[in-house]
Amino acid sequence: MILLNANFFDRLTPTILTILLAGHMLLFVRNSRPALYLGGFFGFLSLFNIGYLLAFALDVPEGRYGFYIACCITLALVFKLQFAYHMPANRFPRESKVVLILSLLISLFAIAEYSYVAEQTPYRFFFDNHIYGSLYASPYVPLVTMIMFFGVMIIFLRQIRALGKANSQSFFQALFRPSHRNIVAVRSFLLIALAELIVNILYMISTVTDFVSALTINQIFNLGL
Repeated sequence: MILLNANFFDRLTPTILTILLAGHMLLFVRNSRPALYLGGFFGFLSLFNIGYLLAFALDVPEGRYGFYIACCITLALVFKLQFAYHMPANRFPRESKVVLILSLLISLFAIAEYSYVAEQTPYRFFFDNHIYGSLYASPYVPLVTMIMFFGVMIIFLRQIRALGKANSQSFFQALFRPSHRNIVAVRSFLLIALAELIVNILYMISTVTDFVSALTINQIFNLGL
């Protein structure tokens, strides 16, 4: 049975937004590696959102499979890492290739681990979110996501340092008083990554304590992703 509840409609807007952003980056921005990786990020982020939409909309046990799709958030961060390396230019080509391979393997492991264990674990109806879901909550998917967000921030900080040096600025001058538009752009993406990291940390807190409620997490997700 399909049930279009409040959680579904709250999630609908960010889903449409990420789909449009992915389509624009992948279809209309030409000859740009950063745009390609950012489009990939928004593409897998769209799958993450679609997974939640299915979980909220399908008022049947099969709705739990939406969370299997939502694990694609780790693949989104694989592309976000590469975007950080290439924004505005890749100054660490060898390192970025190693990180691409490692992050992809770790991401696929986290997805496979949840899919396998959740399928072997009983499920139930969660009244607080009005969804069906497995009793198993993966520690790896949110942990891998958080580590990758940290990685994105570190790469952006290194980009700011390199750009500042190229424009005769110290690291702190480039960070707080950037003299070039590329530095401003990287700093903006750094602040976005910080906000995304905070959302991820709050989600992890909600899985182990009652400090952050399920309703609050849903609202934060709807605003932050």
